[in-house]
Amino acid sequence: MKFKKSHLEKCYNIFMDSINSGESIFKPLSIEEFEKRILGAEHNVVAIVKAVEDEVIGFAFGSLAETTGYVSYIGVKSDYRRKGIGTQLYLELEKEMLKENCNVNKIDCIFYNPCTLPWIIP
Repeated sequence: MKFKKSHLEKCYNIFMDSINSGESIFKPLSIEEFEKRILGAEHNVVAIVKAVEDEVIGFAFGSLAETTGYVSYIGVKSDYRRKGIGTQLYLELEKEMLKENCNVNKIDCIFYNPCTLPWIIP
């Protein structure tokens, strides 16, 4: 389903849990900075969530350029990992990107994209 502002805090918690557990190399963000990156119009963001009975269990977001969709982040709650949810999120994000911009001819999952997330070099 499409990301709504009401999903923000739950998605932020998934993002921060992966950082706090040491699983992710992204730098911690304030919820305000996270919101700016996910909802920021300057990046032409596309975001989706996966929920089970109103519980957000994962989300994905990326941005659109003229002919390329960029995957910026896919996160799944630790209890729901290894069940294909990340793949489902990727496929749904790809579908939404193509819906929003029919000129997209490739989807890229690369560090360098319009919506950069700050990270820590290990």
